[in-house]
Amino acid sequence: MAQAAKPLKFFTAAEYLAWEEAQPERHELVEGVPYAMAGASQVHNLLVGPLRPAETLRSRAGMPPLHRDRQAKGRGEHFYYPDLMMVCAGVPPLTYYEESPCLLVEVGFDSTENINRREKF
Repeated sequence: MAQAAKPLKFFTAAEYLAWEEAQPERHELVEGVPYAMAGASQVHNLLVGPLRPAETLRSRAGMPPLHRDRQAKGRGEHFYYPDLMMVCAGVPPLTYYEESPCLLVEVGFDSTENINRREKF
């Protein structure tokens, strides 16, 4: 995560979801504060890229889809965009986020290890 989005304001989940929908870039919500997401590095894209064809194959086979641009709701009012997420249940799906994905994939780096283990876990 990069820096806190401006203006710095504490959001409830409902406020954040309405606000995020209107933003041109993506943000994650941690402790009521929205954080703008940094662009993915070339290494990150090289690691996640091979998983993308699996999305098409799964949908053609009638299997649960894999999502890259949907949020997962964490504990409390935390919302994150995982690198890859699979939803196995939950009909109808929530509009902008998932509460009970059966698979989450997050590419980890030394620089993001603490966030991934502490906040996103």
